[in-house]
Amino acid sequence: MTEFQSPRLIVIMGVCGSGKSTLAQALALRFGYHYLDADDYHTLQCKEQMHLGIPLDDENRAAWIERMSVIIDELADKGTSCVLAYSGIRRAQRRRILGARFQTIGFMLTGSRECLDARMHARSGHFMSPLLLDSQLQSMQAPEPDEKITLLDCARPINSLVAMVEDMLANLE
Repeated sequence: MTEFQSPRLIVIMGVCGSGKSTLAQALALRFGYHYLDADDYHTLQCKEQMHLGIPLDDENRAAWIERMSVIIDELADKGTSCVLAYSGIRRAQRRRILGARFQTIGFMLTGSRECLDARMHARSGHFMSPLLLDSQLQSMQAPEPDEKITLLDCARPINSLVAMVEDMLANLE
């Protein structure tokens, strides 16, 4: 791939169970980029709250976005390209992340409630309660055209999703 003037940030968004961490890890490996998971920047209190099935409010999310933004800005300063797995529930908060000092491209994984619910119940060891799926689906603000976020069907196989993202990135160069 071609070298870029500025580092690249690929943001993979979606509600819980959409496979954003899986896709983001696969893309980071494919491109040799730094991998970031937004879940790592939640406080223990927020993780416990979500484990109990209690949704976060915008105040919780704002502090979380700020913690992530500091790390993202540090990586931009170092010229480190990265892939971020991040829910992207709120438009204003997405804009803060997508507006980072990177060459940024965003993708949002979408899928049926049934598919997402099955995935949530199949995974083990994750702090997020499956009870939060409906809350996340209700809270998710659909991307506006000016956000330039590409929608991807989370039911597609991971290798297909990686190939789709790779093709889209190649067309940007």
